[in-house]
Amino acid sequence: MTASVQKAGVTTVKVDISGSLETLGYCLDMAEHRDQSFHHDVPGDEHGGPQGPPIDIQLLGRVSHVRCELSKYDRTIEQKIRARLRSEGAANAGIVDTADIGALMIQDSKTFRVLLSNANDPRNFPICLVREPIEVGAGTKFSSLILEFEAHRNQSTGVIWDTEIS
Repeated sequence: MTASVQKAGVTTVKVDISGSLETLGYCLDMAEHRDQSFHHDVPGDEHGGPQGPPIDIQLLGRVSHVRCELSKYDRTIEQKIRARLRSEGAANAGIVDTADIGALMIQDSKTFRVLLSNANDPRNFPICLVREPIEVGAGTKFSSLILEFEAHRNQSTGVIWDTEIS
């Protein structure tokens, strides 16, 4: 295969918060997807122990990050995401219920699905949460919404992301 220019195409950011995919909106430029792996150093006396370089490195897992700066978005869907918990709804965007403190996001199914839907390279992230701050500009110019989703693997299948669009 030869190297060629890659183009995903116009990408619609969709989320499933309450049981069906809803359109969040469109990015100002493009959605960014990056994979992060986690490692643990194995020290050894051959390299001076814990103070020296590792004798090996263990892979502990991976997560993916999806960063979106949206210039066109649905405020109702944004408010549902702000609630940070699956199915909470827009009314809970600015409220922290004490019953939610300590919730296990993955085990208790508090995560949601994010889909970067396009013609050539769709990316589906079934288990997502928002850990980073949500940013919204307010002023005379248009308001952009900046979100970073953190995608985790399905414990039974190992899938962090796939190309499922339905």
